[in-house]
Amino acid sequence: MTGVIEFLTELREHNNREWFQTNKGRYDVLRKQFIERVEQLITLLAQHDDELRGLHVQDCIYRIYRDIRFSPDKTPYKTCFSAYMARGGRKSPRAGYYMHIEPGNVALSGGIWCPEPRLIKALRQAIYDNLDEWKSIVEAPAFVSQYPMF
Repeated sequence: MTGVIEFLTELREHNNREWFQTNKGRYDVLRKQFIERVEQLITLLAQHDDELRGLHVQDCIYRIYRDIRFSPDKTPYKTCFSAYMARGGRKSPRAGYYMHIEPGNVALSGGIWCPEPRLIKALRQAIYDNLDEWKSIVEAPAFVSQYPMF
């Protein structure tokens, strides 16, 4: 995905329709590369998470166009490439994996976005009920070396 950070940096500086149309060819190439990477990631994750088997990449990737109808920020394009991989794709209420590429902010993470109060209570209770197991995971040297801020 050579060039994605450079493209997104330029897009951040020139976030308007004219610039984007002039650079649409670059975007199309980078988007295709991003789709290929997300497909590879889904395949790798599905080896360990059965819920991702058969998941289509098009259901997971977010579009670059922003919905500006009700936003005070009228810039028309997002300055990131992102995907959410969970059963049901990007609109899924289920826990999953999130990939985000943006200048100064590249992340691959897992979790659930804005769970309903009943679900968040159940998740917290499950951690509390299994606190020893939770601690053994998050305090393990391999985990700490990968996630030192946890």
